[in-house]
Amino acid sequence: MSKLIVIGLSIVYSIIIAFFCALPSLLIQRSAVAYFSTFFVLLGLELFVGKLWNYWVDNKTTIEMGKIDATNALINASQSIIIECAYCRTKNTVKIYVGSDNKYTCTGCKEINSVKLGLKSCRVTNPVMPKEQVSEIFKNLN
Repeated sequence: MSKLIVIGLSIVYSIIIAFFCALPSLLIQRSAVAYFSTFFVLLGLELFVGKLWNYWVDNKTTIEMGKIDATNALINASQSIIIECAYCRTKNTVKIYVGSDNKYTCTGCKEINSVKLGLKSCRVTNPVMPKEQVSEIFKNLN
């Protein structure tokens, strides 16, 4: 509904501008044909320029949103870990990113380190006994 209101106001605004801009042709030539031809040419030109402007603004907005989305994806892809320096064993808080060399400078010795990630696949297991039976066994041990 609000989009229709905006479009309607835009058309009314364009008609008013074209009406006043076409008045000199009516005053100079004193002809309704000259006035309406100028009016419709100006109205078409104004709507065309408005469409080009909206296209440019939409493209600029899309590009900016893409940059923001890429930045957010990079921020969300990072994890902070506390890791020891390979040289002096000082603990450092480092942001790591998957697919990056993850180099950092140690806060203690100022040497450049790199974090290497290792991934391993694990089996999903199910409990052999229900929780109630396990808790009973631990109670009986006391």
